[in-house]
Amino acid sequence: MKIKQLATLFIGVLMFGLVSCEYVTIQPKDVIIPDTPVSFKTDVEPIFTQLNCIQCHPALHQPDLAVNKAYASLTSMNLVDTQNPAGSKLIQYINAGHNTAANMTGTQKALILKWITEGAKNN
Repeated sequence: MKIKQLATLFIGVLMFGLVSCEYVTIQPKDVIIPDTPVSFKTDVEPIFTQLNCIQCHPALHQPDLAVNKAYASLTSMNLVDTQNPAGSKLIQYINAGHNTAANMTGTQKALILKWITEGAKNN
C-alpha cells in the first residue's frame, strides 16, 4: 500500500513540476554588417583599442596589436587566412573567447571576418 501512495505522490510532484515550468526565449542581438568595404584602419584596428587588447598585446607579447603595428603583426604571423577566412587563427582565437575577445560584440567579430574575407587589406 505504501508503494502505491509513494508512486502517486511522485507522479503528482512530477506533473506539478512539468506544468509549472516556464520557458524564456533568448533573442540574439542583431549583427550589423556594413555594405561598404571594411577598413583595417578605421573599422578593425579600433576594436583592439576599444577592448584594450593592447594591454596584453604590446610589443612584448605577440601579436603586437598597438596602433600602427597591428596589421604588420597579424599578417606576418599568418594569423589571417584570406583563402579560408573563418579558419584564420585570429578568428579562431576570437570565437574561442580568448581573454578580452570574450567581450567582443557580434558586430565586431563580423567586421573582422569581413575584413579578412575582403582580402585583409592594409586600408
